[in-house]
Amino acid sequence: FANYCMMSFNDRLKALMEKKDSITKQNREAVIEEKKRDTLPTNWENKRKRLEWQEADENFKEKCIEEGVDPDRAKYLTMSADIVDRIAAKKRRKAGIKVGADDPSDFASKSYYKYLRKTRAMKPNLAAYRSQKSKLGELAFPSADSIELIGRENDTQEQVDRMAAEIESDLQRRNRNKNRRTYDKDGDITYINEKNKRYNERLERFYGKHTREIKQNLERGTAL
Repeated sequence: FANYCMMSFNDRLKALMEKKDSITKQNREAVIEEKKRDTLPTNWENKRKRLEWQEADENFKEKCIEEGVDPDRAKYLTMSADIVDRIAAKKRRKAGIKVGADDPSDFASKSYYKYLRKTRAMKPNLAAYRSQKSKLGELAFPSADSIELIGRENDTQEQVDRMAAEIESDLQRRNRNKNRRTYDKDGDITYINEKNKRYNERLERFYGKHTREIKQNLERGTAL
């Protein structure tokens, strides 16, 4: 402040003018930036962030490929298990893959849900487990080289009956799923049996867009 008071009038005026010009320039730049933002789409900020994220993700993948590392595995190692599961479930939903205990999409998921169903139905006998464990000793936890268990344990009739009931239940479930057919009561009946229906659907999928107009003309009676 003392230095400012010792300055001459012209110097002080010059300093004020320079400060005024600087503020005016900053205001003008702010107005131009605000006007530019107003002309952009409403969701531009989200698009910009997404583009930046995609660019960073591409750079990360290129770096992993150069280092000989799987990009997905490297990315998942930095995430928690629940987030990875949510991402995988989202990808399956986006791809149209049905995942559920009643209608699994592929053999792997079917085997997994079958395993879950069987483990939930199991009723372990802890008393029998402890008795067998104490009787077998170290053989209760066999390795690949353990052959001493062969012929030492026989399955009880109850265990055999339970296995037979599980096999019968699996067969019934398989037959129910095998005989399940989707039926559209409002759709046109253009088939004579199930095999012919699937064949017609295959033809419609490949040639329907080319023959749709001919089919409509025939239905209206205006083909000629």
